[in-house]
Amino acid sequence: MQKIFLIEDVDIRSNHEGRTYGVTYVLAKTTSFKQLHEVLIPARYIAKFSSSNKKFLMIRGYSQNEQGQIRILESSMVLDTVDTKIADSEIATFLNPPVQEIAAVKTKEKGQRVSIKGTVERMSSVLETGTSKRKIITIKDQSGSIEIKLWGNMVNLAMDCELDQTVLLSCLTLDLYLNRASLNSNPSTTLEVLNEEEHVNGIIEAACFDEDELSILVKDHLWKMEGHLMQTIFPLGEFSPNMMLKAITRGRNIVEMERRSSISHGKIGCGAKVGHTANFTGSSGTKGSMLNFSIANKTDCMLATLSDENQMMKIREDKTMQLGNFLVKENRVVSLSDERADR
Repeated sequence: MQKIFLIEDVDIRSNHEGRTYGVTYVLAKTTSFKQLHEVLIPARYIAKFSSSNKKFLMIRGYSQNEQGQIRILESSMVLDTVDTKIADSEIATFLNPPVQEIAAVKTKEKGQRVSIKGTVERMSSVLETGTSKRKIITIKDQSGSIEIKLWGNMVNLAMDCELDQTVLLSCLTLDLYLNRASLNSNPSTTLEVLNEEEHVNGIIEAACFDEDELSILVKDHLWKMEGHLMQTIFPLGEFSPNMMLKAITRGRNIVEMERRSSISHGKIGCGAKVGHTANFTGSSGTKGSMLNFSIANKTDCMLATLSDENQMMKIREDKTMQLGNFLVKENRVVSLSDERADR
């Protein structure tokens, strides 16, 4: 006889012959209710096990292999029984394991349950065979990446999931095959899309200016961004060293710039060298444009960006101008919407 405690719902599956069976996980008295055991359930006992979640049962006439898997037989007997005290913290170890970095997860033993948080790097379509259905998601954090297989109805967890989103995946089962770690869903797996905003700052180490891959590298992390934000950093469309970034990110995307800047209400006399006008569409759908140009006087020169379209006609090449009410950012003039440019 074996006393077991059912910790989660039964997952109903079918084999290659079309026969229905159930899979669930239990804690067992023979391992002092401290080890998780997979249980295979024939069709005749699926209803009994499904109605016994978070309850104790006694089983007689079962088989158990070296890995601890329990198989309920057609001839098995399943009995109700009295409860045994199990600490809530013990159960939480299996149903709500703490979040860990992916690199640490890969060092765990096969079958252990873990939780991870990271960004969605790749996502497959739903893959179906005659006996199974799965969706594969690759999650990445600062320590590495790992594949996650969502099985059966668990593929629905990813319905609202998109690339580059930050997600929290709780209660996954570690699998090892040919020394390669991956994670599988189980009946207690959950997926939560996080809309957390985080702050990043540091020197920009590299940049990609391809229209479909606009991105910058900061502290070994690659951040994507929209065109108008890239224009704010590199108004001439060229990489410039020693540029400092302070921004707000969501997932792997920069969504807002936090400028380290100072405001000046004075005027500077300068000559202009006009660059190009860049058109952009903001995240809210608003269209705009920015004029990039260089300015110089007798002592120094700097780049400037003008976003007020009403003022653009006043910028003339090789003409002396005065700029008033301007914003200085990292030795670059970033014009304000109410600025004045007078010849």
